[in-house]
Formats: sequence, structure tokens, C-alpha cells
Amino acid sequence: MAGEIVNRAALHDFLHDPNGPVAAEVERVGQQLRRLTIARLKVGFPRNWLGRRVVAIRTDGPEGPSMLVGSDDTKTSPHVIPKGGAAAGRTLVFFWPAPKGPGKVVFFRSVNHPGSNFDKYLSRKLLEALAELKEAI
Repeated sequence: MAGEIVNRAALHDFLHDPNGPVAAEVERVGQQLRRLTIARLKVGFPRNWLGRRVVAIRTDGPEGPSMLVGSDDTKTSPHVIPKGGAAAGRTLVFFWPAPKGPGKVVFFRSVNHPGSNFDKYLSRKLLEALAELKEAI
């Protein structure tokens, strides 16, 4: 090995070829990270809503192929939550503890929800999935 000459142009082409084996492996790992992340989301609303927004996008830049895994759509819009569903025909019931609220049970016909932000939650799940993936390699 000591006397062999490395063809730098061929090595560069091998590492940067968008259709080559390195790009295929980057794609495979990125998609696996996406699947592991979605599997970690809580069943129900977070997974049903947020899971569809988690993407794995391959980019081909000067450093070679890479994958961007995550979502830039992690906040639900403000919305009204009406009575209904499991509580059909009833009012919505909440307990507001003091000092934030009146320290009692309150009843509403509907509430204005400000929306939920899942940025930190998704980041935590991505890091957990990445740690599992790195451990498996």
C-alpha cells in the first residue's frame, strides 16, 4: 500500500457521484433515521399529525451527498376546540390550579387553543433515533 498512488479525481467522483454507492448509503441511512424518528413519536395526535411532516431530503453539495431529516412545519395553527367527541352533548371541563387560575373546576362550551409547538419534542426524538442508529452501525 505504501507506494500506491491515489487518483484524487476518481476518489472525488466516487464520493460525490449522486448515483453512486456513497449516495445510496447516505439515502438509506437518512430514510432509516426518518422511520425510527416517526416510530418514536407518541401514538395518536403527535404521530398522526407530525409524523407526516417528517421528511428526509437528500442534497448534493460540494462536500458530497447528505440527508436533511426533520421538519420545518412543527407548529399547529391556533384553533377552537368545541365540545363533542367523547364528551358529546357535554361541556369541556378543566381544573385550573392556583396561582395560574382560579383553583377550581371550570366549564366551557369551547376553548381557543393557541396551537402546539413540537420543535423541541421532534428534536429530542430525532436525537434518540440517531443514537439508536449510531449504536447499530
